[in-house]
Amino acid sequence: MANLQMNMGYSLIYRFLVFSFFLKVLCAVPLNHEEISDQSTCTLRRSYFLQPQLKKNIFSLAEEAQMLDKDTDNKIFGNNLFFNIMDEDYCSLMREVTSCVMENVLLTDVRKTFHHTEDAIIFFGNIMRELAGCKVEEKQIKSNVEEMKNKIKMLGPEGQIKVIGELDLLFGHLRKCAFQKPNFFLHYNLNK
Repeated sequence: MANLQMNMGYSLIYRFLVFSFFLKVLCAVPLNHEEISDQSTCTLRRSYFLQPQLKKNIFSLAEEAQMLDKDTDNKIFGNNLFFNIMDEDYCSLMREVTSCVMENVLLTDVRKTFHHTEDAIIFFGNIMRELAGCKVEEKQIKSNVEEMKNKIKMLGPEGQIKVIGELDLLFGHLRKCAFQKPNFFLHYNLNK
């Protein structure tokens, strides 16, 4: 009798674990079929950018940092970042930029200075995971990101504040990866 009750207990636990696994798998599948593309390894789902509260918090964070930014001449996410970047490399560039922002700014002590930094960390962390399949083989991407890192370091603590103040711009650039076809991306190429 006790053996039968024990087997029933294991059976219920097993069913619960199987149900939980399938529920987790189903939640991970995108609901909108047009979000799945042939280049699924280096694309972003649109659903990341359709969360109004998250967008509001990131833009509020950027606005808060912009008030402290004294340097209005330099742009971290300006035209230099996209110099000689081809359309098909845009999302790969965004992967490297997001990684740099997380590593050199959001995961440092500066995050304690501003409100909504945790929301930004979660959002950009999810973006990094989503773009993990992007291959960065183009030397120009590495060069442009290295130049951006050097600019942030050169500006010191003000550079970190500037990056946070431009998170709204980064949000917009990342949104392009999700909503536009690659041939619509704006890029700057001297060879043309």
